[in-house]
Amino acid sequence: MKASKSLLACLLVIVCIAGSCKDKTEYPIETIIENGTYIGEITGVANPPFTNPPLPGTAWGFQSEDGMEYVLSYDSQWYWGDEDLVIEGVEYSLGDEVEITGTVSMVQLDESISYNQLEIETIAKKSN
Repeated sequence: MKASKSLLACLLVIVCIAGSCKDKTEYPIETIIENGTYIGEITGVANPPFTNPPLPGTAWGFQSEDGMEYVLSYDSQWYWGDEDLVIEGVEYSLGDEVEITGTVSMVQLDESISYNQLEIETIAKKSN
């Protein structure tokens, strides 16, 4: 009986140690999807929820011709909705048709929340 209790205690310790050694994922995780040129329009997107509850507000965004929506960033910085969107001396407005060369990534904030980001390398207004 003592041997089986000792074995059970040892197994319990092993299970507890194994459970506490699980890989702890650190967020946010940014995964680069692709580099390319994208055509679409400047939009506002809801603030990705970094806090719980999420803070209200918007960031400048981009909707590509295929309907994908991205948070825009330039020099690794977002432009919040209450800021002017001015890049290299050119001001952009909601609805402006643009061509952007840049890097698309998916940013995961936790196990269930993620958003797409487009890091601008070059941006130009499309002539209508």
